[in-house]
Amino acid sequence: MLRQGLFKYIRANSYNILVFCVVLIVIIISLQHLTTWPRIFYDEGITIEIARNFQLFGVLDISTAPGQFTDVPYITGSNGFPVTLPLALFFKLFGFGLFQARIYALVWLTVFFAVFYLFTKRFWGSANALSAVLLIATFAPVYDMGRRVLGEIPGFIFLLAGLFFLMARQKDITKYPYTGVAAGLFFGLAMISKPSIYLLVAPALILAAILINYDLRKKIIPILIGILPSIILWIFFAFPNPFSIETWKEILLFYQNPAASASLLQNFSRNISLFLYHTTLIYFSLLSIFIIYVLIALRRPIRTDLFLSFLIPYGILLLIYFLKSPGWFKYLIPLQLFILMIFPAHLELALAKLNKTRYYRAIIMGLVLIQGIQLLFFSNITKATSEPEDVANYLNERSGMVGILNSPHIAGLIPPERKLHYITQNEQVIIGDNPLDLPQAGLPKFLVMPADFENSRPFSEKQKMNFNNYKLIRSGKWNVFELQ
Repeated sequence: MLRQGLFKYIRANSYNILVFCVVLIVIIISLQHLTTWPRIFYDEGITIEIARNFQLFGVLDISTAPGQFTDVPYITGSNGFPVTLPLALFFKLFGFGLFQARIYALVWLTVFFAVFYLFTKRFWGSANALSAVLLIATFAPVYDMGRRVLGEIPGFIFLLAGLFFLMARQKDITKYPYTGVAAGLFFGLAMISKPSIYLLVAPALILAAILINYDLRKKIIPILIGILPSIILWIFFAFPNPFSIETWKEILLFYQNPAASASLLQNFSRNISLFLYHTTLIYFSLLSIFIIYVLIALRRPIRTDLFLSFLIPYGILLLIYFLKSPGWFKYLIPLQLFILMIFPAHLELALAKLNKTRYYRAIIMGLVLIQGIQLLFFSNITKATSEPEDVANYLNERSGMVGILNSPHIAGLIPPERKLHYITQNEQVIIGDNPLDLPQAGLPKFLVMPADFENSRPFSEKQKMNFNNYKLIRSGKWNVFELQ
């Protein structure tokens, strides 16, 4: 009797159990090379430092010298307070280190899988939700972004939560009048988690309300009201001089061209050409074309579908943002996740129309196999390295000030009272003062820089003279020098 009850329970919850097993495998594999696979990332080092500085000093900013901060956290901090504030609390509770930061990121990744599955199951069924989970579990960028302390995955969680409140009661807005505000609260948290890609959520919603969906038109004001608190808090934390016109001019200039590329037109032409030969772009283009074909062939109603009403303008805005970038694929992550989410449901619709549903599992498993092979053998993510952490540990075992040039990967792991932090993001964005510009008597004992830094950023005559006082004591991707 007990055995029959157990079998009955397993049969009734088979999809949930399989998803649990997939997530468990992801967690176990992630724990094997937690701090080295993938290596610590530029933006991740900055996020770790910002969280630590808030824990120690109550300041959401990176430090350039003991007791000094950049005063432009809206530029230096690419991940917002929904990511950094909980991380600061995590450090307070469990201690500081890259290990703790990666455990924190793994918690977010686990929540992401759960929310992704529950959302997809709610709107497209258990079988399609399991298929979507298998697709994202073998999608390399999920590990690239999700195992690092970055805002893409937390932001997507909040975005799905906002869409859930938006879609769950779309047919009965009069009975549930506050769902728009609730959706807006989560949309706001998403926008601030990773402003570069999620700030576009608000204009996408506005465009969808004006041009596509009448139901969304009725909800747009409550949604925008719900978004407002997060925007206000973001301005409070990230904008030291929010009432300065110069501050907002600087922000607009930065977000128009974050990489300070020489020519946006060149970026557009180069990035459009990528769709002809880059395998990832070709892959997602084919999936997108298939989904669009199914929608047209089956005459699926878009104007009454809140999800598609939002996804179409948001996807277009993300594509434009990617095209004007130097080719940063991270800007396409939300769109790629949405495509993997809805592909199984549209595949099921197409096969049902053709009476070929027996091919559903084979097609899904074929795509999972292709993605898995790419993840394991052709992505950079599995190339583990502990060098940034090793360099930081090497310096932390010694005494004396450390001058750090263009290496947030390492700076985030050095105590703030011991470092001089200098970052040249581009010719327009230079953070801190180059330690080599100090008087000879005030030079830091140690100097850290990427191996090619002196070639990519030529030293001035004074910097060359001061640099001659240093001796190389550790070489690699980052070189460490000691004052003689």
